[in-house]
Amino acid sequence: PFLIALHGPRVDRYISPRLRSGQLYAPSGYPQLLLELPRGALVFDLGANIGATALPAAALGHRVVAVEPLPMNVALLEASAQANCNLSVTVHRAALAHEHGHAAMSVAGSSPAASTLADASRLSADFLFNASRRKVLVELQTGDDLLLPRLRAHAGAWAIKLDVEGFELHALRGMSALLALASERPPAWLAVEFFPQMLRAAGTSPVALLQALQASGFDCGNGLGHRSSLSSLERFVHGIRPSQHVDLTCRHTSQSQKLARRNGI
Repeated sequence: PFLIALHGPRVDRYISPRLRSGQLYAPSGYPQLLLELPRGALVFDLGANIGATALPAAALGHRVVAVEPLPMNVALLEASAQANCNLSVTVHRAALAHEHGHAAMSVAGSSPAASTLADASRLSADFLFNASRRKVLVELQTGDDLLLPRLRAHAGAWAIKLDVEGFELHALRGMSALLALASERPPAWLAVEFFPQMLRAAGTSPVALLQALQASGFDCGNGLGHRSSLSSLERFVHGIRPSQHVDLTCRHTSQSQKLARRNGI
């Protein structure tokens, strides 16, 4: 059990009401992924929002590094971390990108969870969270500077959840050293929100994100092996509706081979 600080109904009409009613809010299959990890694993929760995925991970005994750029979310995350002082949750206020700096984040009026560094004007008119957007300046940091020292200081299992509303490819480009280390010390998994519309609004190609994951040695299921052809990646992307996203569970090829041997495949 854990306590979590929530937004009021005027601020958030999406995640906080679900949590307030006792529901969990997490990517598809995420609770099961957390149970795969041995107690004390290091979990990088990138795009942590108010802690809906970070706090359950910490409650299972994992060490969570929660990265979230939006000040209003960070305030609640820090309040929750203080209220659950027995849990290991470290909060960093930053957006992950390919370089350091500052950028304007478009904050969705009906749900801070849909706030993005992407160009919100490029989102489709029927996007659920388009109304009443405003801009907030946030700090940009690279994953290599922010996360790599923590990983090097940790000898055990680790995993990544990456959900940064279309900025996923920019974030990966800023953690090249961390991903290179993954070839020697593969994470148990890399859970990624794959939202083609948001990726395009951020000026990146959805296929390019899949190719970047491939190049880093990850197999993301859904027929997206690390050797999948360009045409198969394009078919996968074209099969996703404009308002739809897919939760990908990616495993490093060396980790996949280890699991296959364990299961006698």
